[in-house]
Amino acid sequence: MYLYLAYITLILAIFLGLFLTNRHGAKLRLNQLNFATWYYGVEFLLMAVISAFLIRRISDTNWALKYIPPEEFPIIAVTLTCAWCCVAIPLGFYLANKFLHLINKESNFESLQSQQLYSNQIFKIINGILLIIEVIFLAYLIYKIGFIPQIEALKNPENIMQIRGTLTHNFPANVYLKEILTGYLSYLVLFSSITIWYLNKSTVNTLVMLIALLASILFATLTLTKASLAFVILGIIFTFALIIKELKTKFVLVSAGIVIVSLSATFVLANNISFLTSLRSIYHRVVYTQSYGNYLSFYIYPDKREHIGLSSTSRLIKKLGFDYRERSSREIMKDIAPNEVAKGTAGYAVSAFFAEAWANFGLLGIIISPIYVGFFIKFLIGFILNFGRNPLTISTVSFLSYKLGVNQGFNQFLFPRYLILTLCLILGLYLCLTKSKIFKKNTL
Repeated sequence: MYLYLAYITLILAIFLGLFLTNRHGAKLRLNQLNFATWYYGVEFLLMAVISAFLIRRISDTNWALKYIPPEEFPIIAVTLTCAWCCVAIPLGFYLANKFLHLINKESNFESLQSQQLYSNQIFKIINGILLIIEVIFLAYLIYKIGFIPQIEALKNPENIMQIRGTLTHNFPANVYLKEILTGYLSYLVLFSSITIWYLNKSTVNTLVMLIALLASILFATLTLTKASLAFVILGIIFTFALIIKELKTKFVLVSAGIVIVSLSATFVLANNISFLTSLRSIYHRVVYTQSYGNYLSFYIYPDKREHIGLSSTSRLIKKLGFDYRERSSREIMKDIAPNEVAKGTAGYAVSAFFAEAWANFGLLGIIISPIYVGFFIKFLIGFILNFGRNPLTISTVSFLSYKLGVNQGFNQFLFPRYLILTLCLILGLYLCLTKSKIFKKNTL
């Protein structure tokens, strides 16, 4: 009885949330891909909310979920949390709009998208400098690893999980450097190169774009993450969506097919399975696997483990005299698969932002986190687009439109250190060049 009431509440909240997101976030249309389409439509609704209606079908037999006793399965708690998030995320969008108006900035995403796209010599130089840095450090990282992971994986596919575990948890080079380059800078350089090429399809711009594409693929797949190549392709699609404003439906569908095929190919190579089996694996991963951590988090915290608080946001917290704890997704995996974690073949239990917020702060985290996440995303993207549509802002907004990870936790919204460092690097270069007074703005 209570579960049915929870389901009815969730269904009503979904419709209300879609209406509010369309009004205060951005238009939810297939041919106008944007941050709202991805974060609200895909990562939140598809990868977190839908499972609430389906998860009980597999919870008793699934290797991860059977850790939870059937009588203690937190289906109602997660369902009601999803219902709250459905309306609280667009509430965050609304508050971001109000704050942008308060500081005299435009908040309407479609109005910001209507600005003229331009570029100049400064953007080309920034992009060139960052690409050179990228290539140099790609060679450095491969040198520190001692081999090229992608080639090693193709030669010894049976060792992929072992290699991936080693590169994820015991990376042999500077972790900050790895995260900035593989997770942020390589994408930004690629998207900026595409924008410059779109405005002027010269031979030089074409060559730079192809080098940036190759470097981005190598960086993205460096730790052998299964979805890494698909995320590069997805980012290219979002970049064109921001450049062209309105994509043809055929282009969107073909692009979606390419993303699925690239994902499938990764599953086939990694697991030695057939194409059809890989498609079933992708479906299972999107609908079920991406939400395991949500239910496990509500079961484990605080009964099995104490709430984490801010202790997992950064190792720097130890310098302030506090104890550091690993993120809830890692602690959960240690509980449900201790042997695999010890071997290095298991990493994190994927969970949405609200699950990590619950593990960190309990009920307060549930109440505040969706409002904060919605505000964070809309304000940051809206604020950046107020500086005009150019290769720097287009690349940054393309990245922010799908790579923040609503379905990967909450900590990256509380303390986005790698994002801050990357944006500071790019902003520093931009200010140095503009202050030099050597370059004058001229449209390509």
